[in-house]
Amino acid sequence: MLASLENALLQALKNHRDVKRLVNAVSTLPQVQLNDLVKRYAFDAPALYVVPGRFVVRDDCMVPTFTVAAVVRNAAGHEAARKGDGIALGVDHLLILAVRALNGHRLGNCSWRMTAGAMVDDDLFFAAGLTALEMTF
Repeated sequence: MLASLENALLQALKNHRDVKRLVNAVSTLPQVQLNDLVKRYAFDAPALYVVPGRFVVRDDCMVPTFTVAAVVRNAAGHEAARKGDGIALGVDHLLILAVRALNGHRLGNCSWRMTAGAMVDDDLFFAAGLTALEMTF
């Protein structure tokens, strides 16, 4: 069941007209070592990654949670990485694209709503020139 939900989210992102046009990679989180993961993020950026998370059971129904991670390069600095610089996308742009593609839609027999989001505050990302945002659906 989780695999079919993950596939539904991936397909919705990949098939969204603006995501197809503007995002280099839409994928599951690569299963590699942390240093290789950061290199992969840098290669793919701007990118969206779908990651299954916790789920709870309420009244005999599963309530899944997935994270969509948005990653951009911050060559023009951290502010431009958040807001964009008119040429490169910022994580704000990827947030809007993910919300448009997933929020309020019924995908894989589930209704999806964004419930939280947070900037990833990790020195490893900053050192690699990356900025990331996690969105919880």
